[in-house]
Amino acid sequence: MTLSADEIQTLRKRLDQLEHGHQRQRLFGLFAFLAIGAVFLMGQAARSNFPEVIEAQRFVVKDPGGKSIAALGADRDGAPLLVLMNSDGHLAATLEVTVHKKRALTLYDRDGKGRVILAVDADGSPALAMNDKTGTPRIGLAVASQGSGGLVLYGNRSAARASL
Repeated sequence: MTLSADEIQTLRKRLDQLEHGHQRQRLFGLFAFLAIGAVFLMGQAARSNFPEVIEAQRFVVKDPGGKSIAALGADRDGAPLLVLMNSDGHLAATLEVTVHKKRALTLYDRDGKGRVILAVDADGSPALAMNDKTGTPRIGLAVASQGSGGLVLYGNRSAARASL
């Protein structure tokens, strides 16, 4: 079978178009491979930029308006202390471990008075105290280290009025 000059020209044109298209696909594949490789390598590099340990003397959390709402640090004696503030900026709660190894969670009212204190002494004895609006203890509930429990109701000047 012999082909005319026009047919050969048409076939040559189609072959050039196919080769050009194939070359574009290879270039696209190469760029896609490089892009995926770059994203993978950037992801690996980003992970190594974060330290495993972050150290500071104090961490402060602020709301979007810049007001402090929480702080984690140490108290005056160097014992750990977590402080939480309410939306008004007043003291709401503290969680601490004292230098005497007493653990305590204190909940405060709007005036900053400790109203509820849940604590565990160094010997492991738990206690719960509820205070009036002046911060004076009114009810105490505790378990002694030997296992006996007790309830104390306080009167004026923190004097015990009744105990069980």
